[in-house]
Amino acid sequence: MVQIKRFFSKIGNKIHKKGNSSKSSKKQTSNNLESAKYDNFQTSKYPVSIPSTTITNSATKVSTQYQSQVQQNSNLRLNLESIIKGIQENRILEVFDKFYHQDIVMYEKGDSTNRVGFAENRKVEEGFSSNATVHEAKVLKIIVDADNTAYEMFMDFTYGGNRIQKTQWAFQQWKDNKVIKEEFF
Repeated sequence: MVQIKRFFSKIGNKIHKKGNSSKSSKKQTSNNLESAKYDNFQTSKYPVSIPSTTITNSATKVSTQYQSQVQQNSNLRLNLESIIKGIQENRILEVFDKFYHQDIVMYEKGDSTNRVGFAENRKVEEGFSSNATVHEAKVLKIIVDADNTAYEMFMDFTYGGNRIQKTQWAFQQWKDNKVIKEEFF
């Protein structure tokens, strides 16, 4: 607060010294005020440094990164849609072999017991595929962001003779265009 008062005090002193008299026009007072602001700024004991940037290079770099990200998101979305189509057509093992990473870790409601690595997860998928018939798998939402995708799906299937209808979210993290982590909720 003291610094603000000093600042305005200096401005007032400069206006008083530069102004002719009380008969000065408002225009002169305004000009003196502007001059005092800039004079004070230039002689301020608190210098302000403004970083310089090269807009052309930055814009080009951002544009290239953006285009790369858009392309990557587009590829992941196509891969995710292929996985979803495989689920809908009861081709779960085929899409698992094609789109899942060797180091895949899968979680079912936070639990990854027996779900670490490609071989372990394929066994689980084989167990589901041999005991389930998917009647309907309808996608409700899809999200694609950087190396992450997610979808909400309504599923109607028969598993072990029991008809099951449920809605679940699946979240995927991708590496090298393959799913390396997947969680179901």
